[in-house]
Amino acid sequence: MKRIFIVFAIVLKYAIILAFLLMLGVYAVHLLKWSNIASANEKLLGQRAETLVQAGFGFRDLNKNGRLDPYEDSRQPVEVRIENLLHQMSLEEKVALMFIDETDMLSDGSLFEKPKLNETASFSKEINSTLIARKKINHVFISNIYSAESMINWNNNMQAMAERTRLGIPITIASNLKHFVDFNASNLTPIFSRWCAPLGFASINDTLLMREFGEIVRQECLATGIRLILPQTVDSSLDIESQNIIESFGDDPKISSSMTRALIFGLQANELDKSSIAYMAKIQKGYNSQKPWGTNDTLNNRVDLNNYWSYLQSNVSEATKSQFISFDNNIHIQKLENRDDESPRDIIKHFLRDSLKFDGVICSKWGSVTNDKTQNDIPSIDIKSQELIRVENIIEAGYDMIGGESSPSLLIDLINQNKISEDRIVSSCWRILRIKFEQGLFDDPYLDIERFNLLPNHRFRNKGVDTQRKSLVLLKNENNILPLDESKTIFLDGLDRASLSDYRSLMTNIQKADHVILKLNSKLNRINSDSTAHIQGFPFEGKEKEKIMKLLESKSVVTIISLDRPLVNPDIVEKSKAVIADFCSKDQVILDLIYGKYFPSGKLPIELPYFMFTSSKQKLYQASDLTNPIFPIGYGLTYN
Repeated sequence: MKRIFIVFAIVLKYAIILAFLLMLGVYAVHLLKWSNIASANEKLLGQRAETLVQAGFGFRDLNKNGRLDPYEDSRQPVEVRIENLLHQMSLEEKVALMFIDETDMLSDGSLFEKPKLNETASFSKEINSTLIARKKINHVFISNIYSAESMINWNNNMQAMAERTRLGIPITIASNLKHFVDFNASNLTPIFSRWCAPLGFASINDTLLMREFGEIVRQECLATGIRLILPQTVDSSLDIESQNIIESFGDDPKISSSMTRALIFGLQANELDKSSIAYMAKIQKGYNSQKPWGTNDTLNNRVDLNNYWSYLQSNVSEATKSQFISFDNNIHIQKLENRDDESPRDIIKHFLRDSLKFDGVICSKWGSVTNDKTQNDIPSIDIKSQELIRVENIIEAGYDMIGGESSPSLLIDLINQNKISEDRIVSSCWRILRIKFEQGLFDDPYLDIERFNLLPNHRFRNKGVDTQRKSLVLLKNENNILPLDESKTIFLDGLDRASLSDYRSLMTNIQKADHVILKLNSKLNRINSDSTAHIQGFPFEGKEKEKIMKLLESKSVVTIISLDRPLVNPDIVEKSKAVIADFCSKDQVILDLIYGKYFPSGKLPIELPYFMFTSSKQKLYQASDLTNPIFPIGYGLTYN
């Protein structure tokens, strides 16, 4: 038996080595392929722009024709510059303006010209030169940000490559708000200050603080070349089953609109200029775009049309002060026939354009052409035909930009088939180019690494920690158990013990602790069926709940619930001695609250249902309509 085990171990060892060598061989073959692609892309690029001097001022000769064109002259009105550039652009260059897709960078700021062996997601991304040189894309989304220095280097490398294209159209670098940690810890960028989540800002409800946050985000993004924030939800969190509640400003439309207004003002002040960050405000799905999770009702049954339009009018009107709006409505591959007043086309044209007078850029749902698996696919139609119909429907609905996609060839095919006119494309290009010119990207898109010693900034970080304190909501405090006396010992469950080593009261043996500090995330328990998510009751059910309830019955427990969605388990709340709602605060900040180093002041920005089934009875776009919520909106205790 021992001999068989030894033979098996040897075989397994060599099998692992062989698999590793095979993987390296495949990667080497692909490296050669990517190297050839990058070399071919390089041949499509020209020289860097020379500097033209007129009246003592220097201007970049972006089209390399040896003379100063109006679009290269920063003294000309923006309208003149746009008109001149559009006149020189080819159809391919115009269409490419309308796409934005994700790309990557290397950790030192070098161009991403081959996927990373240790990062499987990078294999699905286009390399930088393919996007810029071959596809003529000049809006890119970056997720991985390693350091201020590497980000500045990458910005300069990207802009230098863009300068070598035929007309030298600069790159707009976009990213999402990386100033709070989501519950998967995937949103943090170490060089930026860390704040509470947007839902936490609604808990604080301080517009001056929100505006200061916007100003700090503006400075940090400018220092790293990010000129567009993608997308932040300004729409309703009134659907309990929504996936984006943590990104919103809560249930109250007044709070949501005032927070949106303050954030946009902090990012760009009264108008967009060279020191501003463009902002993409996100409007959630139209009310019948999908079925509510866990019910058989369509969203139509849960919407009062008067509430829907009234809500959008009061709340989304603030979003029109931004330059971009992402309208997150599904575009199916069927032709948009028999439209009613909730179709994407009607909402964009009649509501956003005509009623709210929004003349900025409207972007589609991310990945709505090639990556969306929730579309109503027709098996009898081949994949490319489906994608063509989706693109046609997106443009026909009135969108200016297609998010999460880099397939301009699809739109070019539609124009060549006379299904979409070039004039329709030019109207979108005008809106997109206006933002690039107003931000000064055509004049100087480069960053001086010596000039930007801003990050990381301790004052900014201290401000962020302050919001983490203020956003915490004390929901329950039985017999005024909080704040804990410093002599009381605690056992941590669900918190990062390593980051809390300064607390002398920490116990490693739960039996010897006076209290247990339990941290839970309000995750949805989901199964996937036919690409549709379903809620299965409250979080913390089954064996997980049994374990928690056993702990609650045996010890004095202070429960922290990290609310990415308004879902709590009433049994857990009832048995806990104290309950705190968390919106992405550090464990250190939460423990400081528990020990009374500051008083809780946050107010609940969302309703918490007492029974799960009440969520399916909730009317969308109508605040405070839950029957007997366990905690109502605006609820929050403090210490005596």
